[in-house]
Amino acid sequence: MGHTVLCVLGLFLLNTLLSGQDDGDYSTDPILESPAFTLFEEDSVILRCRNHASSNEKKATFFKDGSPVKMDSNHHSLPGAELIIYSVSVSDRGNYTCSFEEGAESKPKELRVKERRRNVELRAEETIIPVGGRVTLTCSVEDPAGMEYEYEFRRTSDAPEKPSAQTEKDKNKVDIPDGGKYICRGGSREQYFFTPISNDVTIQETVPNKAVVTFQPDWPQIFSGEKITLRCEIQGGGDTDWTYEWRTTSSHIVPTGKEYISSAEYPSGEYRCMGRSDYFLTKWSEAITVSAYKPRAKLTAVNRDIPVGGSVTLTCSVNTAPSSSSSSSSSSGWKYFWYRGEKTSLTTQDGVLYSNRQISVSVGGVYRCRGGRGEPDYYTDYSDSITVNKNVANKAVVSLQPNWSEIYEGEKLTLRCEITDEGDSGWEYEWRTTSSIKPSNQNEHHIRFAYASHSGTYSCKGRMKSAQQSSTEWSDPITLTVSNKPVLSVSPSWLSPGASVTLSCSVKDPSAGWRFYWYKAVPRLSDISYSYDLLPGSTNGTEQDSYIVDGQTHTAGYVCGAARGDPVIYTHYSELKFVWSGEFDLSASLTVSPDRVQHFTSDSVSLSCEGNSTEWRVKSLPENSYWPYCSSWRTMTRSTCTIQRYRLSAAVFWCEFGSGEFSNAVNITIQNEDIILVSPVRPVTEGDFVTLSCKSRRQQHSGKSLNVFFYRNGEVIQNDTRRELNISAVLKSDEGLYKCQHSGTESTQSWMSVKAVSRPESSSFPVLMIIGLVCGIILVILLLLLCRFRLSKDSCFNRPIQTESTNRGSATSDMVNQNEDQLNQYSTLLHGKQHNPEESCVYSDVNIGTPDDSLMYAQVDCHNKAKVKKKKGNLQLSLYTKQKQSNRVSVLDVNMRHTVLCVLGFFSLYCGHAQDAVLTIEPNWSTLFTGESVTFICDMREGEDTDWYYSIWKDGGEFIRSKNYILQPLVIGYSGEYQCFGDHKISPPFRKESNKVSLTVSAQPKAQLSKDISVEGSVTLTCSVITASSTSSSSSSSDWKYFWYREDKTSGPLTSQDVLLSNETIRVSVGGVYRCRGGRGEPDYYTDYSDPVTVNKKIAGRAVVTLQPNWSEIYRGEKITLRCEIQEGGDTEWTYGWTTTSSNTFPTDKAYTIISATESHSGQYRCLGRRDTYTSTEWSEAITLKVLSNKPRAELSVDNRDIPVGGSVTLTCSVNTASSSSSSSSSSSGWKYFWYREEKTSEPVTTQDVVFLTNGQIRVSVGGVYWCRGGRGQPDYYTEYSDPIAVNKKLANKVVVTLQPNWSEIYKGEKITLRCEITDEGDSEWEYEWRTTSSIKPSNQNEHHIRSAYASHSGTYSCKGRMKGAQQSSTEWSDPITLTVSNNKPQPVLTVSPSWLSPGASVTLSCSVKDPSAGWRFYWYKAVPRLSDISYSYDLLPGSTNGTEQDSYIVDGQTHTAGYVCRAARGDPVFYTHYSELKFVWSGDVHLAASLTVGPDRSQHFNKESLSLSCEGNSTEWRVKRFTEPSTVFSCSIFGKMNGSTCNIDRFWFSGVYWCESETGQISNAVNITIQYGDIILVSPVLPVAEGHSVTLGCRLKTENVLYNVDFYKNGKLIQNNTRGELTISAVSKSHEGFYKCKGNESPGRRSQTSQQSWMSVKPSRPEEISPFPVLLVVGLVGGVLLILLLLLFLYRYRKSNDSCFSRSPSTNQSPATNHMINQEETQHKEYASVLHGDAYLYETIKGPEEPKHDESKDVTYSVVELKNIAKKGRNNEPKESTVYSTVKMASAADDLLYAQVHSHTQAKKDTGPAAADETV
Repeated sequence: MGHTVLCVLGLFLLNTLLSGQDDGDYSTDPILESPAFTLFEEDSVILRCRNHASSNEKKATFFKDGSPVKMDSNHHSLPGAELIIYSVSVSDRGNYTCSFEEGAESKPKELRVKERRRNVELRAEETIIPVGGRVTLTCSVEDPAGMEYEYEFRRTSDAPEKPSAQTEKDKNKVDIPDGGKYICRGGSREQYFFTPISNDVTIQETVPNKAVVTFQPDWPQIFSGEKITLRCEIQGGGDTDWTYEWRTTSSHIVPTGKEYISSAEYPSGEYRCMGRSDYFLTKWSEAITVSAYKPRAKLTAVNRDIPVGGSVTLTCSVNTAPSSSSSSSSSSGWKYFWYRGEKTSLTTQDGVLYSNRQISVSVGGVYRCRGGRGEPDYYTDYSDSITVNKNVANKAVVSLQPNWSEIYEGEKLTLRCEITDEGDSGWEYEWRTTSSIKPSNQNEHHIRFAYASHSGTYSCKGRMKSAQQSSTEWSDPITLTVSNKPVLSVSPSWLSPGASVTLSCSVKDPSAGWRFYWYKAVPRLSDISYSYDLLPGSTNGTEQDSYIVDGQTHTAGYVCGAARGDPVIYTHYSELKFVWSGEFDLSASLTVSPDRVQHFTSDSVSLSCEGNSTEWRVKSLPENSYWPYCSSWRTMTRSTCTIQRYRLSAAVFWCEFGSGEFSNAVNITIQNEDIILVSPVRPVTEGDFVTLSCKSRRQQHSGKSLNVFFYRNGEVIQNDTRRELNISAVLKSDEGLYKCQHSGTESTQSWMSVKAVSRPESSSFPVLMIIGLVCGIILVILLLLLCRFRLSKDSCFNRPIQTESTNRGSATSDMVNQNEDQLNQYSTLLHGKQHNPEESCVYSDVNIGTPDDSLMYAQVDCHNKAKVKKKKGNLQLSLYTKQKQSNRVSVLDVNMRHTVLCVLGFFSLYCGHAQDAVLTIEPNWSTLFTGESVTFICDMREGEDTDWYYSIWKDGGEFIRSKNYILQPLVIGYSGEYQCFGDHKISPPFRKESNKVSLTVSAQPKAQLSKDISVEGSVTLTCSVITASSTSSSSSSSDWKYFWYREDKTSGPLTSQDVLLSNETIRVSVGGVYRCRGGRGEPDYYTDYSDPVTVNKKIAGRAVVTLQPNWSEIYRGEKITLRCEIQEGGDTEWTYGWTTTSSNTFPTDKAYTIISATESHSGQYRCLGRRDTYTSTEWSEAITLKVLSNKPRAELSVDNRDIPVGGSVTLTCSVNTASSSSSSSSSSSGWKYFWYREEKTSEPVTTQDVVFLTNGQIRVSVGGVYWCRGGRGQPDYYTEYSDPIAVNKKLANKVVVTLQPNWSEIYKGEKITLRCEITDEGDSEWEYEWRTTSSIKPSNQNEHHIRSAYASHSGTYSCKGRMKGAQQSSTEWSDPITLTVSNNKPQPVLTVSPSWLSPGASVTLSCSVKDPSAGWRFYWYKAVPRLSDISYSYDLLPGSTNGTEQDSYIVDGQTHTAGYVCRAARGDPVFYTHYSELKFVWSGDVHLAASLTVGPDRSQHFNKESLSLSCEGNSTEWRVKRFTEPSTVFSCSIFGKMNGSTCNIDRFWFSGVYWCESETGQISNAVNITIQYGDIILVSPVLPVAEGHSVTLGCRLKTENVLYNVDFYKNGKLIQNNTRGELTISAVSKSHEGFYKCKGNESPGRRSQTSQQSWMSVKPSRPEEISPFPVLLVVGLVGGVLLILLLLLFLYRYRKSNDSCFSRSPSTNQSPATNHMINQEETQHKEYASVLHGDAYLYETIKGPEEPKHDESKDVTYSVVELKNIAKKGRNNEPKESTVYSTVKMASAADDLLYAQVHSHTQAKKDTGPAAADETV
């Protein structure tokens, strides 16, 4: 057995040594370098021969399959021992070698070639380079074979010469800035390889030259039958030869030349053009639109209602097709005709003609217009009619009954249209509304049952029955709002168990007498709806708009309704609102599966209803919509609703039961994200264990664990690799919004609710402890059993000895790691377990070659399964091979007894190889055609040909039995897949099969002939073969030869003597008709002939078309001649060709004479000269001939129609052409001009009458009416007369316009007069003419009366006078005067001073207007509250009935709060302004008739602090008002809630002035309340303080904490500090009035806070307030004296007793508390200070025997007795007088302390000063 093992190991060693030799070992043999990858046909490749010992300067010989390579045009030997194959083909396949002259030959290298061309594609992102830009070219190569490419981009030969672009390795893109035709190829210079050339891409470069489309005539509209010429102009194009390209949306054929002439039958559309030259092009021009249709006039009016005394302006225009805008400019030549009524023409007597297209009319009626132009007039269609109404002075007013601000559905109301001052006129009524229901034409519109569709604005007007075009103006609109239901809100939306629910029902007008009804919803499953049960206490409704439901525990739905009026009108129910509870109830519950809040859209979610019912329905409420029930959006099966693959956001779900109950509600989120948070759907009970996890849609776990983040309320609470967040015992503090994040993806957050329970926290402890102990014991027992088992386990493996293992390198470690995953027998061996000593393992390590080579390990294991003495056993052979790159260990185990020979046989079989058969076809073309032939060759590549039986199969069936077979002629049916088989004759079962070959047979191809741009006097023609499957030409690999023919294809092909000939292209310089065809094979197989291509040869002569006479426009009947001239044409005899866009026959001679021109001769004309059929000049540039049918009209213009005094004016005459409005009367047109004055039938004027400046201009100094006309030719051809122009001669008189009254601004409705005055008018009689920019023109009178001014009268006015005896003599225009009429009534501005009253002080009112000098009178009013409509009425103040000239007014003796307004008036009739804004003067004085109190009673309040304002007085109805800056007044209903006479503010806290207003017209005192948004306020009285009274100011924190240190300020100055938060003033005086604030902090070191300042007002004391003082003083003194006497008597007797414990203590023994009291007393009034600073004191302390000496915690009572010695003046206080303090302390700790203090005061002239004992109290 041992010898056998050594043989096996020797075999593997030998095999490894032989296979491990390095081909790269140093040798002197040459090396052939060639690509190691497979090539494609047409690739280029370089084979290089290299020698180690010498340079490559020697010449090398290359061999293919043992034969020298033949050099030809495709195979070329290069210097440096290189062979280049320009276009690789299949025939180049084989094994190549090379050798130098020494004769040594390289090892063979195989060149592999695929049987098709490699796809090389060049693409461009854009084929047009913008101006100054670039485009990107991308070169793509098929099968890059993992190598780095170098891409080359270059232009083709026909493009302008530019350098090529070479990219970096592996970068196949290049940016190019130049136009041209580009190709690319890829390759690697290191690998000596290049791909074929790609397809070519043509890139056009945009030049900055601009293309512009023009057309003649340049009218914005062209009409059917007219002719137009479109021309493409290249601006800045120079001498470049441009070709033109057009783009149009019209139905006409797109033009191709520079000009395009259309007969305009249907030329409508947009036209664009561009120019091209070589590879340059312009941008597309901007589109020009041509419209051809019959036009329609359009009539517009700025206002269709003629104001009283005014007029309106009508404008007529010709409506274009693309838009409704007018285009009737003078260049279009339109005149306009006006009609009223039944299309009756209007004259200047009917309306004022402003211009050709505008008139002003002051008469109502139905108006139309139309346009016309030309001779005779060409009319447009009539415009649509416009009805113009004339407004009368009466005013329409809309009223609403009942006049509620808002109406609800079902209520009854009436809208009434009232005409003021209607007199006896009969009226018809017209309504205008934005609602969907229009009222009938009656004065009253009754709505018996209001709906929301009635909502909108309503206005009306009246129309006189006797004059249908006379009506009032529209009334001011009134707004009607109809609501259908109130709005219910519930709070909270999610319940805590047993919490109360607040329902609020809101209507838009809460003060309109509403009562509210409250209902609870009961599910009604029969019709999938609800019934509503009234809540307790809601039978008759509630006045309050809120309702509280106490003790609600489960989900419930509520609605509300409101009612008002008599009979009672009920609103609709509000929308159903739910309050949800997550509390689980057995009688009605909802469970979710899977039991989590968040789900994927791909999840199936089940919602199951359970409880005491047999019928259920599941409902949901998403965030932004309402879904009625489960069956409408998912599947309901019995009591379960299933959601499958439904995309949904967050929604609340709950069950509704047939018994009328609601289940718990759950909040579910279905997400389309990649990650969700798994959290409980129902509330979690405190103390429970909860697990939150992060779940991914794709449960993929990479080898690397990523962290998972868990968040609560936006903060990270766990960040590690765990996907779970465990909370062992949930607390209420764990409640919040949770989310998770993993791999950068974040889940949606969900709320986890925690509910509280009352249970012992330690109740589960014993159970958990017992379970833990049992589990621990079981785990220890299992571990012990496992250890015992491992120790007793036996094995037959033994680790090899140390000397054997030390020869193994790192590969051993790799093998160990690999074998850890193998069977137990390998694992045991490699990890070193102890085995029986009789057993051994032999390792044989073989390291072949270099350290980079593979390692092979051979291992033989012996497994002895019997006793030691037995010899029989197993042999295991293990082969371990470690590969260098993959670090992988391969294990091959072979179990043998005595079967070594089988193993050797296995490896012999593995080393063997069988050769396959090969099937080839010749010719090996990718596509063959019908009629050709093909040869199949089958090669077994083994043995002799006679050793095999051959068969060729087609498409899986036997086709022919032959080794070589010629198939001809081919038909399409022969297409298919072929394969050959060989059966060995000696070993019949042995068969070989070849590769499969695909044969495609197509129909006979057709050649394609293309022509390129001519170059240097010749044209290149290219012939290619087009197959049926592709339009690309066949490659040279198809061996096509091409045959060329000129004129007749039956003639012989052209030769190189006829043309410059190559295989695929020829270059020709002779014109003619050319064809080609292809052929290949032996004999030739021909394609069909190509289509013919005509080549014309251009010669140098230049053709030019001339016109005589050379006028731009010719008129009907004139004679003209067109001539074709050949410049530089030599003496050649020419024939001429003409082309024209006119409808006439083409001319054929050199000169073309038109005897009598007509419109049909119009068009463009070109010509050329021709020597023969295919030789000619270029076409000449086109000359445009335009023949006009209409006789031209002269146009007369003047620089100024008014001849200045002593001066002259210039008249200009021109002929108006059809193409434009500009004159064309240049000398080239041949026009002469004739002038006429007054009558055009008279003789023309001469030089004696006027001064002739030029042919078309004269200067005149005499007024009159002038005409002109033009003429040309012999005899004269005259145009039409021009329109007349009246020239006026100016006089020296001066004109002035005046305005009465002369106010700077006039307001709507006022009466004014404009007057035209002429200075030095003498005895002349004048006519007057006005000029104005307003829309209403004055009549020709010297005065223009405006009885009721409107904004349309605004503008500048000037006038002039014209003498009646000389109509062409007039004055200059006057200087303009500006009239400004404002439509808005002015509103004066009222100011009051002062704003806060001292009682009885006077109030000054000032009323200011915009122009105070314009004759205003002022009216003064006092406001009286009117609670019925939340407004005020105004009462005139005394002396203000007729107004005052002064703009101020003084109100004396004002004592209470009051409001005032003013207004102004002027003119006759009187014109009133609006009332000013209401201004208040406030008084803080309280009076019994109307007073306001504030609770809490202070000026400053914290934000969101409850505040009540109570009104009291002689009234039962009140309203509270508030004024805030800048000038805003609101009622309590806006910022609070009015409950009886009290306004409670629970929202919109704002600082301001507050006061009460009563139904009787009384206004209360005003209070100034400051809302503090900080943390500190000043506590000060809100009402004025009476003089002599005591007042205490305090400083208070929002937190109610005690302040540590407080400073008080008055008017910004510190007045007290170091106090405990109060400032007391015992007797207030007027000097204490001012602004107060405080500053304090909570504790030392904390930041100080400052309150806002508040004004403390002081009012004088009233007599009744101080009258009780003497009585109280006497009573107080008597009582005090008696008390002191009794106390002294008691103390005296008590001291005498034996049990007394009295001791006198000096003042120096006072406690620190005593000092503090002294400081406190120092801050009091002077009356108290005199006590503390005047006399000496004696303190007596009395305390019980059992009390400690210093107990400051007991209550203390002070009794102070003052003994006053009244001495004579001049005596000082006696030093013996003192104050005795007696302190009594009881034995019990609960007793109070009693202090007795006697003060002695002695009156003298002079105080001696305080005694030393004053330091104690």
